[in-house]
Amino acid sequence: MSTLGKSLLEKGVNWKFPDSYGLCERNLDCRQLSIKELLSIKGETNLIRVFLNAFDCKSNDILLRRSEPQLGKGWYLKKESFSDINSFKKGIAEIYCQNGYSLIYFNTLNVPITEYYQIHDVIHWSLVVNISNSYVNVIDDTGIKKYFQRNVGTIPANTFFDSFKGSDTLGTSYLECSNQINSWEDDFEKLLRESIENMLYHGGIDSLEQFIISVNNIPRQKLVSRLEQLEFDINYFRKLRELWKLAVIQKEVPKPFLHSEWVEELWTICNLWSLVLGVLMKWKRQSDRDYKDKLNYYLEKVLLHEYKFYNNIRDIMV
Repeated sequence: MSTLGKSLLEKGVNWKFPDSYGLCERNLDCRQLSIKELLSIKGETNLIRVFLNAFDCKSNDILLRRSEPQLGKGWYLKKESFSDINSFKKGIAEIYCQNGYSLIYFNTLNVPITEYYQIHDVIHWSLVVNISNSYVNVIDDTGIKKYFQRNVGTIPANTFFDSFKGSDTLGTSYLECSNQINSWEDDFEKLLRESIENMLYHGGIDSLEQFIISVNNIPRQKLVSRLEQLEFDINYFRKLRELWKLAVIQKEVPKPFLHSEWVEELWTICNLWSLVLGVLMKWKRQSDRDYKDKLNYYLEKVLLHEYKFYNNIRDIMV
């Protein structure tokens, strides 16, 4: 077992609760959570700066999307994709031997060791921290209870590799750093300007509005059948807003850009997205009830405050 893997397994991993930086599954996605563990062991201390991204938005009917997050502070992933299980298995072993871990990605829909199996058709990331002939240790936020305790799984090696036979996407990756680092003030200003461009000038807020119109217009029964996907999308979409909120709390926002107007709107946005999720979770439990009006009400409010948020940021950038 690698030193890195041993450290993670001895420490235990539970992403449900915030770590010392305030990072958890509320504000980071599966790939970022895995990278967080690796960077913590590597001694990276400014993790919020690594993960903070600009805002954007795209939608298609009631599908809500944002761009795949990028890493900051010079960190990036070296990725390789594979077309079959044998090459995938070999790729994992090679990266593990070189780095002491292998960060893998795959499509979850037909992978039975994940809770997303037969539910979500998405690209998911897991962190392999130990490989032997008998078993594989994996850190993951969607592992099934049969093999996982909290976020750490011990899976028979044959079961682990066989489970990926139905995935049409297979890949491995590992972290590298370019050491080309700007000042945090410069990087943060760039995030603000990109957010304004993406949301106000490149159609982001319009896409969000179209998403909300689509939710409003879809027949109730059809919407009920898609509540699981809707909750998944909105939970992912709001993570970045929660991360920005954490950046304010942890005093990671450079003082020249810290203005109460956009901060107050950010708090309101986070609260409203939480209310939206609350309605969706309640509706899933009580599918015979009709929560459509309440859902539409909160979505219309969140659109208004999202628009105010970006306008307030634009005002301080003039």
